[in-house]
This record gives sequence, structure tokens and C-alpha cells, in this order.
Amino acid sequence: PTAFGRRMVEAARQALVEIERAERDVAMMRNWETGVLTIGSDPNVAESLLAPVLVSMMRRHPHVRIKVLSRNWQAMEHSLINKTIDIYVGLAPDRRTDALVYDSSPLAPPICVCRAGHPLIGRPLRMQDIRPYPFLAADAPVWYLENVRQTYQDELKTLDDVRSTFLMTQDLGLMRKMIAETDAIGVLPAQVVSDQLKRNEVAKLRFHREPFRGSLPGVIARLDGYPLPPIAQALVTRIHRAVQKRMPG
Repeated sequence: PTAFGRRMVEAARQALVEIERAERDVAMMRNWETGVLTIGSDPNVAESLLAPVLVSMMRRHPHVRIKVLSRNWQAMEHSLINKTIDIYVGLAPDRRTDALVYDSSPLAPPICVCRAGHPLIGRPLRMQDIRPYPFLAADAPVWYLENVRQTYQDELKTLDDVRSTFLMTQDLGLMRKMIAETDAIGVLPAQVVSDQLKRNEVAKLRFHREPFRGSLPGVIARLDGYPLPPIAQALVTRIHRAVQKRMPG
């Protein structure tokens, strides 16, 4: 085709994709068990918050088809705008765009853990105490790192100092195994290691100054003007209920 023809072909292709999405949305509005709900999740909440909610929902509706993508916010933002995911659940991003709607959802602060018998157990710690050990954490927004820097500003002068302290990973399962079997320490949601804490396989570390007190800002984000099917609306409601149950007080 000519340049004009290629432009028409591309427009037609986009129109067909949008029609398919509309058909899928209408089908899901009529029947929860039709179509696939795609959720974007921050690794920090995928296992600790989202997984229990999905388990509860799928037990009541076993034929619901749900797909979960666990990636960083940069990828999720584009996916929401391009309509390849329906909602995003996770830590609040550093910046917000007018194309998206952000529903605030406070999250419980993480805890720092190590293996049972670790040399650091039993005393309040300073940042200099943990530097000899690998320190694992999931990828986090800048505001999260800045909070750590301000708490220890006498030892961490810049954000690069904070980044050099942590070894970032997106795999919380890998973090748990390394923490349990090596001298590595890590920052994880308490829910993710609750069973290991009960079995005394890992222990919670204490600090002179805790960088996170109270709740962390979380969000459930979606594309502005893009109607959510009932299953997605029900999921959002369940997430809010789960958050309220877990928050202190």
C-alpha cells in the first residue's frame, strides 16, 4: 500500500482492537466468568495483599479468569494507558498522570528480617551495623527511598547512598530463600514471612530509628473514563476491606 494506504490499514487495525476490547468488556459486564481480568501488581503487594484477595474471590467464583502481571510502575503506567491491564495495585508512584484515576489504599509498613541465629538479632541497630551484610529489598519508588534517607541522613547523604545499600530484586520468593539460608537481611511485607516468623525460621530486626511508621501510601489505579467490569469493581472492594483489616488500630 501507499503511505495513505498504510495509514488507513493502521487505523483499521486499531479500530478492530478497540472493538474486540469493547466486546470483551460488555461480555464481562454481563457475566463474571466471561473474558479475562488483567491486573498489574507491584511485587511489594502481589503476594502479601493481592494473592489472598484473589484466592477468596476465586473460591466463590471458580471459573473467573484472572491474569496477574507483576512489574514496576513504569511498565504498568503504559499498560494502563494502552488498556492491556485493567487495574494496578501497589505503592503510590512518584508522579501521577491525568490519564489515570488513583484510588488511595494505605498499606502496612514492611519489616526487616533475617535468619534465626543471625548475629544482628537482639539489639537495636544502626545503618552502620547492617552494612557488612547483603541487604535485599524489592524495587521501590523514589519517595520510599527518600524516606529511608531522611531517617538516616547522618549516614545516607544522597539517594545513591540508599540505592547502594540495598540489593534490589523483584522476586520475593528469592529474597525469602536467601534470607533463610544466608546472612542476608531483607525488607519484606510482614504477611509474606508470617509463617516463617511463627516457626522461628526468621526473626524481625529492630532499629534505633524505624524508617516506616504507620501506613505507606498505596493506590489502585485505572484508566480515566474506562469503565471497570463488575468483577474488577468487586476486586477493588475486597482489596479495600483486606487493607482495613490489616491496618493497625
